[in-house]
Amino acid sequence: MKRIIAVLTAVLLVLCLSACSIGKKKNSKPAEHVHDYMPKVTKEANCTEEGEITYTCYGCGDSYTEAVPKSDNHDYTSKITKEATCAEAGERTFTCSRCKNSYTEQIPATGNHMFEYKETKAATCVAPGAMIYKCTTCDATQEDEIPATGKHDYKAEVTKASTCFEDGLITYKCSMCGDSYTEAIKAPGDHKLSEWAVEKNPTVTEEGVWERHCTNPGCDYKETKPIEKLKPPTENVSGNTPSDSDAPANATENTPANTQENEPAKTPENAPANTVSVPTNTTEAAPENSAGNN
Repeated sequence: MKRIIAVLTAVLLVLCLSACSIGKKKNSKPAEHVHDYMPKVTKEANCTEEGEITYTCYGCGDSYTEAVPKSDNHDYTSKITKEATCAEAGERTFTCSRCKNSYTEQIPATGNHMFEYKETKAATCVAPGAMIYKCTTCDATQEDEIPATGKHDYKAEVTKASTCFEDGLITYKCSMCGDSYTEAIKAPGDHKLSEWAVEKNPTVTEEGVWERHCTNPGCDYKETKPIEKLKPPTENVSGNTPSDSDAPANATENTPANTQENEPAKTPENAPANTVSVPTNTTEAAPENSAGNN
């Protein structure tokens, strides 16, 4: 626009000078004043209003104006109307502050994902795991490998119980990969017998039973010994009941009585196979444990 105005100004100046010189040649009389107008843009045209050029004569100051048509001289301001993301383009809108004319430009996608931790795939002794991340704005995911640990997670289980004379077995199995190995549970090699206890109290008509058993897990071995029958009560010549002084000196309240201190006890013919011989001089006291608990 400024170039056009400059060109018009130069053309008008030339025409004015030419007119003045022609007038001087035709008249010998003093020439009449010829206006020498110089143009000046006094109002810029824009998208909503016409502009104005004012022409002023240098000689006399006379002036006049001409309108300048509206132009495409918009006053644009920009604003991001859609943010670009890692996968999607954004948008910038330009709007004229005068006429509200607008247009848009695309903002390229950033390509920069905003990853956040999502979940973990645990590593095992033989298989690698992964840290899984997901983009907060799109469905893109990323995995970072977690190396295999190389360490088994063994759980112990008794798969065969030991007995007094037979070894048992403990199985160790990895909960992650199934790898396993075993260890023996060493058998004690002997019974571990409990203390003698009265299994059955004797009566006048039936023998009682002493019993002890093996306390090792899974073993049902036991030993028994008879307790002699109780002697029936006897009366003296006068018919009086024997006094307490007549009772055996070693008799106790909770132990079966035996009125013949030194009389050997007899093992019944039908005693169990695991029954052992009763030592002589059996009294009301419990049998002594054999050496080694055998």
